[in-house]
Amino acid sequence: MPRILRLLLIALLIAPVWRAGERPAVAQSVLAAPPYVVLGPDGTPIARAITTADTCPTVSFAGLSVPMQPRAVPSPAFPVLSCELPIPPSVFSASIEGHHLPLVPVTPRRIAVLGDTGCRIAGSRAQGCNDPDQWPLATIAQSIAAYRPDLIIHVGDFLYREDPCPAAASSCAGSPYGDTWAAWRADWFAPAAPAFLAAPWVMVRGNHEVCQRGAEGWFRFLDPWPYQERCQSVTEPYRIAFDELNLVVVDSGVASDVSAPEDQVEIYRAQLERALTIARDQTWLVTHRPPYAVSGFSTPPDTAASNLTLAAAAPAVWPEGVQLILSGHVHLWEAVGFALSATGRPSQIVVGNSGTMLESSFTLSFEGLRIAGELASPESRYVTDQFGFMTFEPVASGGWVALARDRNGYPMVTCTVRGKQVACR
Repeated sequence: MPRILRLLLIALLIAPVWRAGERPAVAQSVLAAPPYVVLGPDGTPIARAITTADTCPTVSFAGLSVPMQPRAVPSPAFPVLSCELPIPPSVFSASIEGHHLPLVPVTPRRIAVLGDTGCRIAGSRAQGCNDPDQWPLATIAQSIAAYRPDLIIHVGDFLYREDPCPAAASSCAGSPYGDTWAAWRADWFAPAAPAFLAAPWVMVRGNHEVCQRGAEGWFRFLDPWPYQERCQSVTEPYRIAFDELNLVVVDSGVASDVSAPEDQVEIYRAQLERALTIARDQTWLVTHRPPYAVSGFSTPPDTAASNLTLAAAAPAVWPEGVQLILSGHVHLWEAVGFALSATGRPSQIVVGNSGTMLESSFTLSFEGLRIAGELASPESRYVTDQFGFMTFEPVASGGWVALARDRNGYPMVTCTVRGKQVACR
């Protein structure tokens, strides 16, 4: 039995059952952020809470109060208690201290995607973290909540405040930094809070959450696997299955973009083989680093893969059921289809424009452009100069209508995703 299910069973056995008319004792817990639901391996919904109290809060399941289990205890850098509890599949109502938790849909009809959300402070590069025009994550979170999604996917890179704000940069003055609770709260938990209870979340590890950067916060709060104090450089792929959609999540945080070291290629070849083994029909491969994106680094008419390691580790022929690769990492929005893919290569969509400093603008035509040896569709599109997020909704004839939206939720580009093909206008 998986560890997290064992915890739930123990919690249910020890939880008091309250008779009608009886009021349970009030938990002495102070939440440091709104609670949220992370979808874990096999699609298990896991309630998470962060508290400044000494004990975890309880989850109320329609009259049954179950104590959450400690996930990670406080430390000097993280003076908060991280708590979790899996949500049983038969539950129709769950709440934590009056916050109603979103439940998992049979199949999502409205999906929101965001990525690369933190405010960049690295050396002399300083984004205006105190200016919502320069760093609009709070606006984007409000727009996602207003969209009323059934599912939210974050494709990675949460923590960008790596260094102190430079003395000359008043627009980020006073910002916390480093892999600490203060920096995680400023970069993610405070601005994104409006969307926490809008829908369950799929959390993807980015290169800013690897062991040398923001890994402690990632494993304490967002990683879907059971907590381990020792950092893991690569975690196992897992599948989240719905009736009409399968998501397979691959941790690509340490995969080199600019070279393909043999040891890394072997690691990611095994990762992708495992991922494709658990893939089914109508699968989206969700991973932070995109193997087939374009940006200012692209050199027409023939450009290399945007991640050389993943491209080298990719299968010679992609399974028919893998229809889309959904990523972030490149700080823009784009949808790249492949017109005549002899290898069954899926389309590549990048949502890396949800808060952090955007890529420099560039001009690139998809006409006749080959990416890692395959011809890109002329109906591919990109947007370099707008912050925003993306939404997917199924269409009756099959496939999805996918909209790139600006920070306020207004559509910028409309795409149709059908099978392995994407066409935008």
